[in-house]
Amino acid sequence: MTSDTSTNSSFFHRLFQGLLKMLGWKKSEEVHDAELAEPDNPDEPTFITLEMETLRVMKSVGVRHQQVPLSSVILRFSLTGNEVDGFEACLDFQNRDQEDPDLDLGQDVKGLRLVTRRENEQAFSGTIVRYMNSNGTYGFYFDGPFFHKQYAKRR
Repeated sequence: MTSDTSTNSSFFHRLFQGLLKMLGWKKSEEVHDAELAEPDNPDEPTFITLEMETLRVMKSVGVRHQQVPLSSVILRFSLTGNEVDGFEACLDFQNRDQEDPDLDLGQDVKGLRLVTRRENEQAFSGTIVRYMNSNGTYGFYFDGPFFHKQYAKRR
């Protein structure tokens, strides 16, 4: 393992842990499976798939809000880039349970991308806010003390 690979692996681990902390999740209690798939092509995105008890994002139901059980939602976190140019991260949410209309988040719901650099890991401090796309599907963006939505780019 080269020094660059070791540094990148360590950074990905810290970034992943920061994401979990930002979302208020505790790995020992709620994350059953976290899988990091190494891409065949280094230029391809790195995907981390999480399996959790509940997704701490409020889902609108009329004027009410409710937590979305992750048994019905797939959360995928992808990271591309490098330490010089910065990293671009994106959270994808997909509906897993097609039989529950209350959890219909769209066929392939995309979040907003956010761009961060190694020295700005605090960019992951904030909450995920849900919005509706013009085509009727739902997405999410980060809103926090450092990373407000004007820093995000639509995917």
